[in-house]
Amino acid sequence: MYEWPNTLDESTFVGRTIQAITFTENTVHFVFEPPCSITVLSALTFRMADGTLEESTIPIRETRLPQTLGLAVRRATLVDRRDLHLELSDGSEVWIDGASLNYECYSVSLGGRGFVV
Repeated sequence: MYEWPNTLDESTFVGRTIQAITFTENTVHFVFEPPCSITVLSALTFRMADGTLEESTIPIRETRLPQTLGLAVRRATLVDRRDLHLELSDGSEVWIDGASLNYECYSVSLGGRGFVV
């Protein structure tokens, strides 16, 4: 729905470790080394280190995302100022879909600052 703010660089995630992942009926919440988190409201894709692809929409009923716990972000990339791609230390990847123009897709909290895409 919205774009990533021009005043913030997505590389802020690089080097941060995924410390927790929580699931609710309507969200997936990634907690990184403080103070940083992402709450997914729409869809994401997880490509495991072995190349297996898992595409999920909220609500997620079954996933292998807990495999990412303890992994650090090696690279963070924005696509079209909306989709967030996180490459993790074991070679796996998480793509967070921000393409919906009608609905909020995910929110980010970084050091007391927050925004919605």
